[in-house]
Amino acid sequence: MKNSQIFRWKAVGIILWLCIFTNVVALTSMAFPRVVAASPISFDTAVIPIKDQMCISHGPADINYHAENLKILGPKILRNNIEWFRCAIDYGKNTTVYDFSYYDTLFTNLLNRGIESLGCFVYGWGWWPNDYDLPREDWPFYYNFTRAFVLQYAGILKYYEIWNEPNIGFWRGTDEDFFEFSQKLASIVRSCDPNAIIISPGIVGPEVSYLDQMIAWYGEENFSATYDIIAYHAYSGRNAELLSQKMADVKLWMESHGLELKPVWITEIGMATSVATNDQIGTAIATELRLYQATQVLKVYAQAIAANISATFWYCQNDWCDTNDTYGEGRFGLMECIDPVHYLYGFKPAGYAYTLLNSLIENGTCYANGVAVRSFTGGTVSSYYFYTPRNTTVLILWSQYTAAWARLSVIAPEGSSGSAMLFDLNDFDYFTNSSASFPGLPAYEMELGFTPVLLELNYSAGMALQAPLGILIEIVYSPDIVALLVIIATISIAGLAILLARVRILRKKPTASRGGSP
Repeated sequence: MKNSQIFRWKAVGIILWLCIFTNVVALTSMAFPRVVAASPISFDTAVIPIKDQMCISHGPADINYHAENLKILGPKILRNNIEWFRCAIDYGKNTTVYDFSYYDTLFTNLLNRGIESLGCFVYGWGWWPNDYDLPREDWPFYYNFTRAFVLQYAGILKYYEIWNEPNIGFWRGTDEDFFEFSQKLASIVRSCDPNAIIISPGIVGPEVSYLDQMIAWYGEENFSATYDIIAYHAYSGRNAELLSQKMADVKLWMESHGLELKPVWITEIGMATSVATNDQIGTAIATELRLYQATQVLKVYAQAIAANISATFWYCQNDWCDTNDTYGEGRFGLMECIDPVHYLYGFKPAGYAYTLLNSLIENGTCYANGVAVRSFTGGTVSSYYFYTPRNTTVLILWSQYTAAWARLSVIAPEGSSGSAMLFDLNDFDYFTNSSASFPGLPAYEMELGFTPVLLELNYSAGMALQAPLGILIEIVYSPDIVALLVIIATISIAGLAILLARVRILRKKPTASRGGSP
């Protein structure tokens, strides 16, 4: 009995020794991390001026109240539909007289607020969503409308997109019919306004095979001559990280067809905050989705700007007042209905995030190589660097696949004294449009996880320094993990000490005689 007991205790001892050894190795690695090579800090490549990148698709700016809200959000361009039926409803299909009053008001309201317009030709005869059909016999009437519209707004409306999402049902004819129709439509726009900038149809996905079909029908040279800007829609559900691959796919497609020098616009992208069932309305799930939408705004614009997407249009300005939270199409907005009776709106967290980011980086510069990341904890760190006209640095950072604790510092210029470059920092809570300020820091530590952080650093105050400086992010273990490892190591050592004492007692304990009495 004694031998088997000793064996079992020895086995426990081996396990405890392994626990101690593992913890010692882990704690040692924290003190002496094996750091992977940091990315180079370079401000000579991938320099992207920030001009018209932040835009919105669809907003009722024909109404002054909504136009004022749009001005606060701050988009550079608003994308709205150009609708034949809206303008010809009072006169019939074959009319040459149109009511342009809606567009007169819309474009005037936007121009008065310094916002440009992108007009997207869409739809057939009828109000949405019963207006997808545009049979061939209606094409001449649509062409007449197009001529009248472009001539009416030449010099006022600069951007024209040739149809919306023809590859997922917004065009009911064959693909070949659409290619024929779209080419003719674009040629009419060009002939009526030679200064117009024509954007290719907004293809969802982007479905590269559909784009291949289109360019095969047009011919590469003709397609390139027809469209000044390549557009697509890049909805990624609730995973904005998919955007990087979508942008890469389109870039490869453009290179394969000699289009790599053309600008690229994402004319729709977004995320709905709708819930699945009525009993989820007003619950923690709904609140979580509203917050999560704000994180997607930051991730989308950080990735798109750094990838040199010239304009990205968030869909859309407003939620719909006349639907509840289970209707997905009505919950993509940056603003939400707070008074359905009077159609009054307030900012969602996504609206705060959009407005805040826009105001921070407006007229600044994106430096794709401005951040160096040193990490030994695994995972993927996404980092985006913007330098502002205020001589401040704005950072958007998150960590994918792993939570981490990060230490951020400014890389001082060569020839400095070697001491840490001090900086003032604002850490923004973009969910509520608030921030925490920290002056005179040599470094800043924070939790870095899947939810992006938005920071602004000012290191030029009092230094007459008006130039971007590199940022170093060192990823270290979370203090909670360190504490846990220390506790485990302590318990293991204590357990081992108790074990050794127990084995010693077992060895000394006398055994009972197996024989009878002498």
